[in-house]
Amino acid sequence: MVVVILRESESRGGGLQGVFLFLGVTLLPVYLFASGGMQPSHFFLAAFFLLTLFSFGFRADSDFAFFAIFVIYVFLVEGGYSIAGYDALYMINGLFYLYNLLFYLAIQRYVRDYGVSAVLFGVVLASFIALFTVLTKGFSIQVGDGYGRGVGSFNNPNQLGYFSVCVLSFGYLFYRAGFLKYWQAVIFFMVAMFFSIVSLSKAAMISNFAVVIIAIKPFDKSSYGSGKTLSVIFLWLILVAVLVAVIAVLFNAGDGRDFVFVNRIQGMAEESDSSLSARGYFAFADSGFFEIFFGHGAHQVYQIVGHEVHSTLGSVFNSYGFLGFLVFLSFLCLWFLRVYRAFGWLGLFCITGPSMLYGITHNGTRFVMFWLLLAVSMAISKYFSVERVAR
Repeated sequence: MVVVILRESESRGGGLQGVFLFLGVTLLPVYLFASGGMQPSHFFLAAFFLLTLFSFGFRADSDFAFFAIFVIYVFLVEGGYSIAGYDALYMINGLFYLYNLLFYLAIQRYVRDYGVSAVLFGVVLASFIALFTVLTKGFSIQVGDGYGRGVGSFNNPNQLGYFSVCVLSFGYLFYRAGFLKYWQAVIFFMVAMFFSIVSLSKAAMISNFAVVIIAIKPFDKSSYGSGKTLSVIFLWLILVAVLVAVIAVLFNAGDGRDFVFVNRIQGMAEESDSSLSARGYFAFADSGFFEIFFGHGAHQVYQIVGHEVHSTLGSVFNSYGFLGFLVFLSFLCLWFLRVYRAFGWLGLFCITGPSMLYGITHNGTRFVMFWLLLAVSMAISKYFSVERVAR
């Protein structure tokens, strides 16, 4: 069985690479410096991938090739605009993608040889750090509490919101791969939901709400059509009853409209920053054929929109055009296909869904945790097939 093989490989330990990886993942919610720059976790993760790649060497496959082509393309676009007289500072985008390319490659090699324990325990401790700092710094549940949006140890609440969608996906990934029991996965889901609610991130709340309803169902294909079906139905009835009771208690404590997260979702239609235009989706409209096909480059997009495009796919399309978008989308499609083959439609939706749904209105490529989730789920999926998981 593949899970047994991975667990046996973990017994050999990951050496210093494992220590750096564990520390890097654990410190993901700790932001000591301004957003957009290096944080403590980034230094440990850089040490991890440099040591791993020097120890194991490079090994290219189809998914790595697409990612590498995209990184080269980013350097060519940003370099070309820099030569043309635009701000050379935006060459840093190429360095950013190169960092994540090397990180992705190192995760593939590390997970294959040593398993996922460093990532699993790192995500658990990172969630604990985020939870502790959110609780100690405070957050608002009802209007007038005075605390504002929960931030924890992040620099802003949207970072906590993005962290929440990744925690939910990791919980489901580890559960389906056999590294978490069902009740442990449910704890992951509840913590992720809590983070999204206190962060008041509309994108995080909607993404998590949409996915957790499916993710929280126990997965055991052998139970369907057997006596176990009744126990699954009974568990669902209990969960629904608890949910109804919690909602009733909350609304009995005060008008439901007094809850800040309810106000945030209800007010989406009236907020100008929720529109696709405000998010920068249509920067390409101020383009000729050359820009649409090859991209504006990050600096020109910033000049047109006034900020970066707040979208995972939209940022790539507007900055690097149809050609760059096609390469990047091909890489993501390989991710989707591999996760689907390993975990089926439910796994695809619950593992890739939260971050991609969040990415409709936020640029998820800026978060290293997105690349960690992508790399680990891709690596685990390489060892699984639908038949092995749905045994």
